[in-house]
Amino acid sequence: MKNIAILPNNKKQNILNVAKQISMWLEKHNINSYINPNNNYHNIDLAIVLGGDGTLLHFARKKQFSDIPILGVNFGRLGFMSEVEAKDLWRSLKLIIKNQYQIDKRMTLNIEVIRNNETVFDSHVLNEAVVAKGILSRMSRIEVQVDGAWVDTYPADGLIVATPTGSTAYSLSAGGPLVNPNMELMLITPIAAHALYARPLVIPPESELQIITHGDELIYLTVDGQENFNIKQNDIVIIKKSPTYVNLVRIKPLNFYNVMRKKLRRTEAQGGY
Repeated sequence: MKNIAILPNNKKQNILNVAKQISMWLEKHNINSYINPNNNYHNIDLAIVLGGDGTLLHFARKKQFSDIPILGVNFGRLGFMSEVEAKDLWRSLKLIIKNQYQIDKRMTLNIEVIRNNETVFDSHVLNEAVVAKGILSRMSRIEVQVDGAWVDTYPADGLIVATPTGSTAYSLSAGGPLVNPNMELMLITPIAAHALYARPLVIPPESELQIITHGDELIYLTVDGQENFNIKQNDIVIIKKSPTYVNLVRIKPLNFYNVMRKKLRRTEAQGGY
């Protein structure tokens, strides 16, 4: 362990102060540290992300991090993806510099929008892709195909396509199931569907999912809550498993059910997300 990147939520001064403290601590242990290293990650052995799940998503989605282990330190409210709570930071760092950690590989999805036989948008997600109407738009009609087979056309406000990691996020709020993140699958969850038969659907990770919207309503594609793209009529959104994984650092083996129970009870006690 020679080079560690420290990636704080720059909007919060208290987190920036912690980043500086970590940097000084690492230097005392003969480890080079770089706070926000300006996209120069080729020599980085590990990245420490300070913030909530949104901060971790912001960095984990970048292609530069496909081979870099990421330790999430939770300074937010929920922190499903973060391994370490802020109060346990220093104890965890001592284990990290001794290489006493494990890697938890998380699947991601490729998202592509085809318009007139050309790719007009290309991205990937760790949590979910959301196809949904604008605030003032009417109900959408969203057609779903899996491997070329027509599934249905949903009358709904939108549709969420989530990874197992994303099953604890927006999909859960829309009535989707919780999924162990060690599994590989795609989860389709309608948003406020105007049909009793519209239920969440699980499909194999090898499948190719196509989404086509019908009507002239304003429709947006949102990926991991980080990027928006305006979908036009007859655009085709293609979603499939990406060969890229996100490598999350685990200080101890993941007990998803324990994490699920603690995090959701905490959220309930705080009165929501």
